[in-house]
Amino acid sequence: MPGPEQAELIIRDRRDTDLEAMVTLALESMTWHADSYPDVRPAPPADALRGGFRELVPTADSYVRVAELDTLVVGFLTAALLPPTTSGIEALDEPSVYISDIIVTGTARRRGIARALLADLDDWARARGCHTIRLTMHAGNEPAHRLYEQLGYRPTWITFRKDGDDE
Repeated sequence: MPGPEQAELIIRDRRDTDLEAMVTLALESMTWHADSYPDVRPAPPADALRGGFRELVPTADSYVRVAELDTLVVGFLTAALLPPTTSGIEALDEPSVYISDIIVTGTARRRGIARALLADLDDWARARGCHTIRLTMHAGNEPAHRLYEQLGYRPTWITFRKDGDDE
């Protein structure tokens, strides 16, 4: 049996049978974020995630793909096609894509999986006439910042947050 370094990486549409893997990956990521950053709320119950992910299916306007390594789902990316925004300071004259989630399990990181998912998303976006892909991430997540910058993403806006109990 080939070792993990020799396993074939497959990027494919999410299937109904991937639901539990997606929930597990999301809980891992959300728990890590909550443990790493005090301003991130704890992960919701698995049932809440399951209900939301069940509704996420690939369509012409939604990208829902998983990364499979040696038949095991080790990551996923969800994104949506957004119409042009004709008003506001961040107006875009063409459709854009917004990444909602990109998650790779901790045991499979630094093996090109996020890069492969993002490259696949680039192709999907271009096929829909989009040249702008946006995402948000925690300000302290330096490894993610480096990855996105290496792939040509650049910071353009800063999100500020004030919670009701911060007053």
